[in-house]
Amino acid sequence: MSKFDEKLNEISPKPTVDDKLKNVVKNIQQTKKKITTWYFWLPNAVIALFSLIIIGLYELAVAKFDPKIFSTAEFWNSYLSFQTAIWLLVLNILFTAYKVYKKKRIDYLDLKKRKDKLVTIDGQLNYIGKNASETSKNRKIKAWKIHQNGKLNDYLLKHEIYDLKGFLLKFEEEPIEEEKEAVTEEKIPKNVVLEEITKEEIQHKRKIDKMLITLTDNWIEENIDYVKANKWHGFGFKFADVTREKLINGGHVIQSNHGESDFKEHGGTMFFDLFLSGFIFTSVLGFFLLSFGLSPKETDIETIIRIIIKTLLLLYNGFMAWYKSDEAFERTKLKVLNETTSEIEKYYRKEFTQGQRIEIEKQFDKTYSI
Repeated sequence: MSKFDEKLNEISPKPTVDDKLKNVVKNIQQTKKKITTWYFWLPNAVIALFSLIIIGLYELAVAKFDPKIFSTAEFWNSYLSFQTAIWLLVLNILFTAYKVYKKKRIDYLDLKKRKDKLVTIDGQLNYIGKNASETSKNRKIKAWKIHQNGKLNDYLLKHEIYDLKGFLLKFEEEPIEEEKEAVTEEKIPKNVVLEEITKEEIQHKRKIDKMLITLTDNWIEENIDYVKANKWHGFGFKFADVTREKLINGGHVIQSNHGESDFKEHGGTMFFDLFLSGFIFTSVLGFFLLSFGLSPKETDIETIIRIIIKTLLLLYNGFMAWYKSDEAFERTKLKVLNETTSEIEKYYRKEFTQGQRIEIEKQFDKTYSI
């Protein structure tokens, strides 16, 4: 190496492997930031352009509105076909994005690999089904107690019984038998005590007793297996059931689960949370704009305007679907995979000691590395 090269190396040393790696990470982060910024501003740019077009409509055409248009087949055909196009585009973008994320996202692939391993081990050692049944029963008992306590509280409030303990003690007082001798302050006749309790209170007591009995450990142990959950959302007793099949497949379960994971994607909830605002915006705006008849000042200007409006609304929904697809994936596919894997992992660690797990996985790696 010449003296010039040595001097140059002192001033600007060659980058090490770590330096190169840092530069790669930095470039990736900068690229992601640019992409995120681009996607953030793109929907806003579409809306801004759309606003300018709306403002300029008056210069291009004279608008007129006729309520009779809502009774025409032409309007509804145009409107419904437009909405169908939007939903087809949004769903297609989401499904396409999901396919990409399933192949590219490291967090999803790692969870999938771990879950497949645990399920394969279960095929030999059968630990998931047993623990799932136990978890399901515990959840059912917890949900039953919450449900019955809720019914009891509603009943008490409805009939203005604000002191349950005092109300029950009123019935547990031992009445003193009426004797022949004169009644003193220390001896209260039986009929005096009974007069304080009305027929209505006796009916309340019977109903309250029935509900309290269903909350006892003995009743629950003997009857909880026969209590059926109501599958209709919002009605009756329900809980988040757990089975081996649901954990492995991520199947549908009842949504009301008292704060516990239900292993359900809740795709409908996600869809409304992320896309309802945009859908309402385009639906309402499209509804009113498409209901106006336009008297063109120039030939075919009405057709051009309608095409531009529909195109921009379609583009807006498409951009928003792609922009939010990552969050949608996390709230559905990734969520349910994470919850089911965590639950199976919990059973695995409960069933086997650390030493046993090491041996099991060593054997697994030998068997499936061939």
